[in-house]
Amino acid sequence: YLDHVKENTEYLSQHIRRHSLSVVNIIGTSKSCTGAFIFADELARRFPKVKFNVFAFSAYTTLDKRFYDEHQLNKYLPGSLLGVWENSEKYASALARYGDSTQLAKANNISLILLYPEYSRGGETALALRMQGHANVRFVPLPVRTHSIIAPFWHKLLEGQEIEVFEGVVRPLPPQDYAYFSGLQDRSDYTFDLYHLLDDTERFLERLEAANKDYIRTLGKAPY
Repeated sequence: YLDHVKENTEYLSQHIRRHSLSVVNIIGTSKSCTGAFIFADELARRFPKVKFNVFAFSAYTTLDKRFYDEHQLNKYLPGSLLGVWENSEKYASALARYGDSTQLAKANNISLILLYPEYSRGGETALALRMQGHANVRFVPLPVRTHSIIAPFWHKLLEGQEIEVFEGVVRPLPPQDYAYFSGLQDRSDYTFDLYHLLDDTERFLERLEAANKDYIRTLGKAPY
């Protein structure tokens, strides 16, 4: 997503024009949110009458190494992000700024929704909160520790099932996180999946925030 930005933007632009789209949904997860931010920013400027909804799961909202240093987050970062910084010739500071989520705040036709694990040790909360104050940004913290929170919104979880909980780390969800996600998936009143998130976003987020409060109330304490 940091390579061939121009070519990929042209490819996406062709689809928007061909189908006369009025709304485009873009999903990113973990560090690949950088690609979502770049393409949303590029496309929003090309198509000012199109609404771009960016859904960022566990987003690394900046590639700027200084932020991670200042907040002492380097210990928990994926190796692939460290690799971006190690290749200083290819990934210059200008490109790091180019992939920053704050770019999206400059466009009136972009909405950014950040879903992130509230109790993760990987710094997602700090990275989400750095976007605080922008009118087009909405935060939705999930009461879990697992970094890869998109998986339970994508497919049904089975007890003991192994998923990629962090980059390259495959194991079962922690018991607290499995209890939370399986509780969402078993609710009869609403289905918490990506399709409902995209098709009925406001209702989905309202129900998710209500479910989060119910979960904490039932526990009687924070899960971690």
